[in-house]
Amino acid sequence: MKFDDYKDKYDNIEIPDNIEEVISKGIEKGKKDKKKKIIKVLSSIAASILLIIFTISIRISPAFADIIKNLPLGDAIVRLINNDKGLKLAGDNDYIQHVDKSDEHEELVLTVDDFVMDQQRVLLFYSIENKGDHKYIGFESMDFYDENGNRIFLDQNLLGDFSFPNMMEEENRKISNVKNVYRHEPIPWKIPEEITMKVKLKKWDSPQDYKTNLNSTEEKTGEVLDSTWEVKFKVDKERFEYEKEVYDLNEEINIAGQKVTINKVIQHPISNEIEIEYDGNNSKAIFDFYNFRLIDNKEEYRSSIAGRSIQNNKNHKVKENKIIESNYFNKSKDLTIAFDGIYALDKDKLQLNIDIKEEKILDSIDDKLRIVDIEEKDDIYVIELGINLSEEQLKDLSMSSSDFGIVNEPGIITKEYGNVRKEDEEKEYNYFYKIEADKNKISDNILKLPISYYPNIIKEDIRIKVK
Repeated sequence: MKFDDYKDKYDNIEIPDNIEEVISKGIEKGKKDKKKKIIKVLSSIAASILLIIFTISIRISPAFADIIKNLPLGDAIVRLINNDKGLKLAGDNDYIQHVDKSDEHEELVLTVDDFVMDQQRVLLFYSIENKGDHKYIGFESMDFYDENGNRIFLDQNLLGDFSFPNMMEEENRKISNVKNVYRHEPIPWKIPEEITMKVKLKKWDSPQDYKTNLNSTEEKTGEVLDSTWEVKFKVDKERFEYEKEVYDLNEEINIAGQKVTINKVIQHPISNEIEIEYDGNNSKAIFDFYNFRLIDNKEEYRSSIAGRSIQNNKNHKVKENKIIESNYFNKSKDLTIAFDGIYALDKDKLQLNIDIKEEKILDSIDDKLRIVDIEEKDDIYVIELGINLSEEQLKDLSMSSSDFGIVNEPGIITKEYGNVRKEDEEKEYNYFYKIEADKNKISDNILKLPISYYPNIIKEDIRIKVK
């Protein structure tokens, strides 16, 4: 089903009052059967309205969203639906181009279903169909070219940690996803006449091989397929012609002695861009804004889509461009920037020093963070950290796009983090961070870990009038 079909269904569907109960019961029944049954249960609800039901139920129930994440590509669907009301507005205003162009090689069909772009962002809705005996397929490369053969969308065309599920299973024979590309090049805005998407695919024998590849600094695994898939389509230039809305603010705010200037807001059809500047004399490193959003006379728009920052030689932010979902098509008379504080930490606490032999943190950041375990395995140390957060802090953490983070320094082999499992709730922490470190990169038994993010919130209600 194409994007336009989803939109038509959305506009006309009647949703029963007990929809969440119906779906939950269906999924619960499916979980007791073999793995293919869960797809049949969902299909019985009506495959043609599946994405629309997801939209409503995911917003109602986080528990339901967790179930959906276990389905093939479910996590991508949850993120797309929950995180971008701007795309819904774009679809409502006929700003999305239907493409339906394909290329087939080695019994794999790559199709670009729909396409949308603005000066900051490009999205391609695509699908891959398996007509052969391929099992685990992922991307080796994905590049885009204009009508003159020039590469476009260069700077942030990252593939990310995505691979398809087992494509030999019947429900995965044809699967769909969305590719986000961010236009960060400092070049004038130009809509191409034509776009060619060139893709190289690779295969693995098992999902374990793929996961190992993701979490390792070793040579890439998997076999690259011989063919190059090329999907070419004309761009509806008239559809994507628009005038961006620019609001110069240059408003300085002060939070706990930290100075931040909101320079301007730029509205595009599928992305809002906010230019921010940080005072170099701030005593704290500001990682992020807590509960950042734009409010117009209809609703709130938040959900950070992406961003880029300029940093000084001490890794402190100097400038930042925050990109969030768009309300461009609302043409609101009122617009306000709002956030409820900042995530920040004193600059002299931005390095975590761990004494490996003594198994302790030197000059600890605060009493929330502690060492749970240090295990020696061959040439690596496995260090597990526990963070004890109150219920309020956990809620605050869940509202941020970030969490506790460590810079990818040489010697850090893998990282893993998340909420503690229910069966481990009796432990004295509820969030964990686990890393594997190369022994040869550690001197004097001290592991030095530069911190890129820490869940320390300074709360303050901030409102800035845009118009």
